[in-house]
Amino acid sequence: MQSRTDLETLPLEIVTLESADLPDALALQKMAFMTEAIRHDDYQLAPLEECFAAFAQEFRVKTFLQAKLEGALVGLIRGHVADGTGLIERLSVHPAHRGRGIGAALTLALETALGCARCELFTAAGSANNIRLYESLGYRRFGQPIQDSSVPLIRMEKL
Repeated sequence: MQSRTDLETLPLEIVTLESADLPDALALQKMAFMTEAIRHDDYQLAPLEECFAAFAQEFRVKTFLQAKLEGALVGLIRGHVADGTGLIERLSVHPAHRGRGIGAALTLALETALGCARCELFTAAGSANNIRLYESLGYRRFGQPIQDSSVPLIRMEKL
């Protein structure tokens, strides 16, 4: 596995997701979130259960960015602005490409695209790698944990 510094020499491209890429993007999301499902022994996570119609509807109303490495889709993120806050959602990186800075690059690119002074996201409370990534980007925990599913979630914000 390569390190984050390899992104400086790799041909990573972050661009807006195109409608033609929706099927591959949904497949990547499901593959990426399978790791979380296994970790938490919960195979009914919302990103795994999202159907194509719902994914396409989200695509129409939110900002979707994709990361391509040598032309292959390796990462995906989506978000939108609500009440002046950028809401970061469903960061997905292909398992074979994790730890290379792709998730960080996608998150930073989406923050820029949303153009908000404050961004917010949530992640599984037991996902140390995710928490470490977001903390390295300046996110801090805030508010109460979200307990509306079998996987406890924490809220994080960046000011």
